[in-house]
Amino acid sequence: MTKKSNTLLSICIPTYNRASLLTANVLEIIEQVREFNFPIYIADNCSTDNTTEAVGQLGKQYDQIFYYRHEENIFDLNCPFVLRKSDADYCWLLSDKVRLADGSIKTIVALLDEKYDAIAVNDNLNKVKGLATKLYQNPVLLLEELGWHLTQVGCLIVSKKIINNANYEKYQNTNFMQTAGLFEALTIHDTRVLWYNEPIIKRAHPDTYTNYWLNSVFPVFFDSWASAIMCLPSIYPVSSKLVCIKSHGVKTGLFSIKSFFLYRSLGLFNFRVYIKYRNMFPLFTNIHWLVLFFIANFPALPIRLLKHMKKFISKFMNKQNVK
Repeated sequence: MTKKSNTLLSICIPTYNRASLLTANVLEIIEQVREFNFPIYIADNCSTDNTTEAVGQLGKQYDQIFYYRHEENIFDLNCPFVLRKSDADYCWLLSDKVRLADGSIKTIVALLDEKYDAIAVNDNLNKVKGLATKLYQNPVLLLEELGWHLTQVGCLIVSKKIINNANYEKYQNTNFMQTAGLFEALTIHDTRVLWYNEPIIKRAHPDTYTNYWLNSVFPVFFDSWASAIMCLPSIYPVSSKLVCIKSHGVKTGLFSIKSFFLYRSLGLFNFRVYIKYRNMFPLFTNIHWLVLFFIANFPALPIRLLKHMKKFISKFMNKQNVK
């Protein structure tokens, strides 16, 4: 007989065509949630691989796995779908590529003795640096200081109250429904979001997966990310929204010199892309437009030469005092 789920916390995983990655991840999660009997919800976005069979095997290892498979791909709506399927007090939105560090579940359970709208956690690479554990009661400050980090699936444990009040559909097709939905829901009542600056999550080795957005990095972030943040309610000043948008490009390194050379070598950044987004670059990067113009027009280089070109450009910028 199946034991009733513990409804304090649930693990929610949207997935698509990553059966082997999903299997490895869930097996690790089971080892941590088993003693608490926390449920694991998996929403399959119409995968064409053997995800269904893989989840069936996982169900033999743990009887608190709840699996839903869409008959057609519903894209980013899969994220709120899986969150809403859970009836737990808190939902930890993970992905098939984001794993839990050892002891993560016990750590979060201890933190849930307090009532929070959400808990935001760091990853094993200490992606957020120099920001001590703190309680945010001002959503504007949260947007400015951590909004960029909260784009990462896996860093948020969200209360059911937030999920019930979040208008995720407003941000459909922005790729960041979970982030924007949270910030909109925080405007409805007093904010209590805990930032916990410890490496609670870890990422699978990059050789085992490809980020879905890589081939569309400029549309995803210059168009979708900016649109999601700028559409937040007016309680968030435009200045704060702009800080959040730029912080993502700078602090993640997505729009560093090295990254632009990488995009150039992959054919993702060229003169056509430069012209299309030339007025938007200051919103996402501190790199001078002349440097971006040079990279866009420079012949595509093998990746092995990128570090040498990065050093050259860095010296040029320092010499010219270019910000």
